[in-house]
Parts: sequence; structure tokens; C-alpha cells
Amino acid sequence: MYNIEFFQTELGWIKDATLRLAVRSALEAAPAWFWTAPSSSSGKWHPVDSNGEGGLCRHTAKGTWLVYKYAECFGVDSDILVSAFLLHDWRKFGPDDEMESGRDRPHYKRHAELGADELLERFPEFCGVGDQEPPSGLRHKWEAVCSLIRSHDGKWGTCQPYTLEQKLVHIADVTAAHKELVAVKFYDPDRPVEAPVETNYERLIEKDGEVFLNFGKNSGKSIKSIIENDTGYADWILSDKYDKEDVKEAFVVAMEECGEMAASSGRMPSFSEI
Repeated sequence: MYNIEFFQTELGWIKDATLRLAVRSALEAAPAWFWTAPSSSSGKWHPVDSNGEGGLCRHTAKGTWLVYKYAECFGVDSDILVSAFLLHDWRKFGPDDEMESGRDRPHYKRHAELGADELLERFPEFCGVGDQEPPSGLRHKWEAVCSLIRSHDGKWGTCQPYTLEQKLVHIADVTAAHKELVAVKFYDPDRPVEAPVETNYERLIEKDGEVFLNFGKNSGKSIKSIIENDTGYADWILSDKYDKEDVKEAFVVAMEECGEMAASSGRMPSFSEI
């Protein structure tokens, strides 16, 4: 759907011509899916302008505008922030042209760290690896860009943002993904909203008459055992803070069954079984 020309405006914000050429080279080396993929594989965590074909590029453009403005507000180097955001999801769905799919996607979960590593390894001429000498000043800037990419996922990644620049890139990524933040530039209100891509992910798994969780810290445990052994977690599921109705309903049913079992055994149910 898109190609390198889609980012002409954003690339133009990079004042350092050498760094601009480096970022352009990296974008041109991106896998084919980078130009067509949605920003979120499920469509649940991003606004409508980031869903459907080309959604990842639209998310990238929106976040790049945000970091460009953040740089003005905080007086930091806009070149580094813009460059980092243009490449922050360079390897989000996998290293090859074929996207990783399904629930088990190791690259997706570590895409920030792996993307930064590959940008350093793939372009040794930008950071002076081996006998190659990078253009003046580029090594420091390229390493700084990769540092911001490595930490952009925040608490969902393996490296936490520490410096102001790292935090600004992370905040821009979260802000650009906010469900209510739709960019008029990319969204035609008369166009039907594209349906989220279906995935094979299931939060609940039923086996031998028991219902088991398939996510979070209690993944693989039956709901009844969680009710008995982790009342705090059960309380959280049933609170207003949790919004997955299918999981809530499963916990309510399990609690009722625990209460019935306790009554039939002649003992009073505990608080967690009510």
C-alpha cells in the first residue's frame, strides 16, 4: 500500500543529511509487511486509523509528529527522536517478509530489543564496526537512535526507558496508540471501519470439565484453583478495572460451583468461594 515516499515529510524533519540518508536506507531495507501491516495484529489496542492495511505506517507517521513536537517543547535533539520513531517498529512482526502470526510470537514480544540489535548489525557502516569508518558524528547518533528504539516498549519490553529522550519516544508510542486519538489526516469518516484481524488467541481453555486461563501470571491454572489460592487475583478479575466479560463470567460460574460444593460437603464456604 505504502512505500518510502509515504514518509517524505517526516524524513524531511531530520536536519542532519547523513542521518536522514541512514534512516531512509533502513526503511528501504524493511520487510515487505512493514508497508502493509496493521499496527496491532488484533486491532484491539490501536485507534481505527492504525488498523487495516498500512496501519503500521500510519501509526509511525502519527507518533513521529508527536516526538517532533515533544522535541520542541523539551529542547532536545529532534533528529534523534524522529529517526528513532520512524524505525521503532522496524521489526515488530518478524525479521523476514513473512509476518509472525498466532499467539506464540517471540519476535513480536521482543521486537524493540531485537530491532535495535539488528539495526546495529545490519548497518555496520553507520556505527563504525570493524574496519568501516562512519561519516563524522553518525556513529554516536545511530547508537543513540538504537537506544531509543530498544526502550520504546516500556513496561511491555525488556529494556525500560530511563533518559528523557527514551521516555519521550515511549510516551509518543503509547499516545499514538490511544483508542481515541484518531488522526484526521489518515481517517475518512465516510469509510467503513476495517474489522480487526482475527487471531487464534483464546483467553479461556476448557479441558476435562474444567476451565483454565490462557494468559497472565496464572496461565495454565484452572479458575477454581485460582479462586482457592489467589483471592487477590480473583478480586481483580471481578473488579471494574478488568473489562473482559467472558473471563469475569467464567469466574462467577466457578465461584458459584465452589459454593455449591462447599454446601454439599457440610462446611461453610470461604469468602473466596462466595
